[in-house]
Amino acid sequence: MDEKLMETGPSTEQLIVVKQLPVIEERLREKAEEIQERTRYACTMACTPDTVIAVKKIRAELNKEFAQYEEARKNVKRQVMAPYDSFEATYKECITGPYAEADKKLKAMVESVEYHLRDEKEKVLRRYYREHLEAAGLNPSEWPFERTGISIILSRSEKSYRSEIKKWVEARAEDIASIRTMPDADEIMVEYKRCLNLSQAVVAVSNRRAAKEAERAAREQAEAAFEARMVQTQEVEEEHAGAAPVPSAEPIPATVEGEEVLRLTFAVYGTRNKLRELKRFLDEGGYIYE
Repeated sequence: MDEKLMETGPSTEQLIVVKQLPVIEERLREKAEEIQERTRYACTMACTPDTVIAVKKIRAELNKEFAQYEEARKNVKRQVMAPYDSFEATYKECITGPYAEADKKLKAMVESVEYHLRDEKEKVLRRYYREHLEAAGLNPSEWPFERTGISIILSRSEKSYRSEIKKWVEARAEDIASIRTMPDADEIMVEYKRCLNLSQAVVAVSNRRAAKEAERAAREQAEAAFEARMVQTQEVEEEHAGAAPVPSAEPIPATVEGEEVLRLTFAVYGTRNKLRELKRFLDEGGYIYE
């Protein structure tokens, strides 16, 4: 490397020197007492419908005076800042520009090299990961490297990454071996691949099974109640057969093939599929229903 680049940077002690500070002639303190007296007097004025015009007038006068002072202050600032603005422009051209350009180029060079180093490091670790998966009997296509949540950075040692990868693969292999011994292995495996937490996967499948069982029991209970109601209705019809007309069966002004048409009113309870079957039965049997 060029020895010039290894030397200590330039000394700034004599590079930038202020030879004379701006001298501002000011008589502000001489005017301070007069200004305070005028503003104090203005604030003690009584503001009434009769004096509001006078108050507005003195306020306008004070604002005009203040504007004049402000303009003088800004003018002084412009005069004081002009030399510095000129110096700053020269400084940016001679100092800031070269340093900034060099930093930009060096940064791009470093990032390019580090990108390739990180890419090579990631390729090595991905290969190591795949080898461990295959050794554990796991299919790499089912367990992509991204599932590990590992982010490759140059500052971390390859050894620590290998250790983390090994632990991750071993944990998956142990969990999967346990899942294969369980009754609902297929369902648990699907859930496990989603959450990577064995206990959580088992609980999720168990809860789903319990919910399905509760739904099945409720359906069977509803069907049993419906069948009991149908049996009860049939028994009532048989009891009243040949007797007086059933009170709930009302004749309607219609006949089918010479037989009187009656109306029988009752409620039906059942699952959606059962009720659809009942409707199909009534349609196919030629029943009239509402």
